[in-house]
Amino acid sequence: MHHPPVRSLRHNFHRFMLLTTLSSLGMWSSGFQVQAQFTAYNDHFSGTGTHVNTTDYNVLGTAGGAPSTGGALKNIATGATLPVSVAVSGSGYATGASAGAPSVGTPAYNIFNGFCDFSSGTLNHAVQLGASAVVTHTFTGLNPGKKYAFIGTSVRGGDSTYANRWTLFTLDGADAFVANHTAGCLTSGLAVNSVTFNSGINTTGDYVAWTNISAGADGIISISAAQYTGTIPSGGTANGSIGYALMAWRLDEVDSIQISVPVSITNQPANITVLENRPATFTADASGTPPLTLQWYKTVGGVESAIIGATNSVYTLFRPTLGDSGAIFRMEARNTVSNLTRTAWSSNAVLSVNADLESPQLVSVAGAFPNLINLTFSEVLATGAATNVANYSVTSAQGNVVISNAFLNANGSNVLLTTTAHGLGVTYTVRVSNLRDLAAAGNLLAPNPSEATFVAVSFVPTDVGSPALAGTTVPVPNGFDVRVGGSDINGSTDQFSFNYQQRTGDFDVRVRVSAMSLSDLWAKAGLMAR
Repeated sequence: MHHPPVRSLRHNFHRFMLLTTLSSLGMWSSGFQVQAQFTAYNDHFSGTGTHVNTTDYNVLGTAGGAPSTGGALKNIATGATLPVSVAVSGSGYATGASAGAPSVGTPAYNIFNGFCDFSSGTLNHAVQLGASAVVTHTFTGLNPGKKYAFIGTSVRGGDSTYANRWTLFTLDGADAFVANHTAGCLTSGLAVNSVTFNSGINTTGDYVAWTNISAGADGIISISAAQYTGTIPSGGTANGSIGYALMAWRLDEVDSIQISVPVSITNQPANITVLENRPATFTADASGTPPLTLQWYKTVGGVESAIIGATNSVYTLFRPTLGDSGAIFRMEARNTVSNLTRTAWSSNAVLSVNADLESPQLVSVAGAFPNLINLTFSEVLATGAATNVANYSVTSAQGNVVISNAFLNANGSNVLLTTTAHGLGVTYTVRVSNLRDLAAAGNLLAPNPSEATFVAVSFVPTDVGSPALAGTTVPVPNGFDVRVGGSDINGSTDQFSFNYQQRTGDFDVRVRVSAMSLSDLWAKAGLMAR
């Protein structure tokens, strides 16, 4: 076979998978994920939303009768006491009012929700850091043969009163580390082991994070917090009256530089407008520690239900009707972190379906010896007219053929005619009339009737999976020119075109692909026997 431009979308498919992989690594700044040897959380004061296995060590000690200034950490998954301890110390600090919490869906929220509640009742106090104040968390008992990851944050509240209250955090005692702070943190002009962010109005959920921490032979590291009064990203100066000490933090012991991350939506689906019976494709991306479980939902008339089989980041409604107009689609993503199920929902995407007032057209005709003719139309056809043999005729100078059956392919836009025998190399004229599309308007074929000619060949052309470019097969000396576009031949969603012969009994056949014009790297052509 001679193959001029063959269009394959497999290259796009691989590019999409690559983008998905990269986006899933973006939950942390450099994006790390792993199963930890242990994970420990600390809330500055326990509240109704604090996990039962979260500690509540705080520089304020026994204020309110709940926290203490240090002790052993707990494995959040089991509650087991760990060999690692923390001591919280400081000087010059003051007790403020209740703390705030990061907004839903922000990075800090995704890390701490379900483990630390930040503010709950009168026990929660914001530890204020004035010009000379410092609060330090010192971790001991770290294993020199392991790696550690630390995440910490503070939130005073969303009031504009707290819009300029920055804290400088510094990691000391580590032999090695990798900074993985969120985008709102500032490191420019600071020591490599320091970082600052606005700990006052931090409802955007910024946090400081170091991964791949090596504690060294003594097994000790510390994170100190002090007020920051230097340059800030806006170009001004952090000149607020105070900053705030850590209110929530997490420590992981790991074998590698990765850390588990709760699921979040990284790309929202868009509203779509299509003609009826034209595919509508919704796309949403989620990140987090695999495995992720995805499920699309559809809401019609206020009732939402899961779409059977819609468990990928891309969902296509192949033949939307006017009744689907106004339907709402959204994707749910789930994963498990520290034995807790995390859920994230995409935003709503609305489908608008416009009436199809376009007439279907006859695109191409191909005949295969001895008795098959394949007709390709521009859109999906109504079954009744498409399968009525009275709507077709096939004539030639050497004599007409009789049509015994008209079969509408699963894609709805190809009709296969079964006829009496026609001769190889003979030119035939196919006449089609009275066919209508599947639109509510029932648009009539244009022109009506439509005619096309073909020269009978020895192979039956067939499309699979409604490829973007319908396949065409044209006889040329010693072979055929084949043009087609499709996504791939792989898995359970094939999309391609092929030409076939049926044989009975023993046979010998010799066929080859003599040339191929590549439209992209992953275009393919080949031979199949089954």
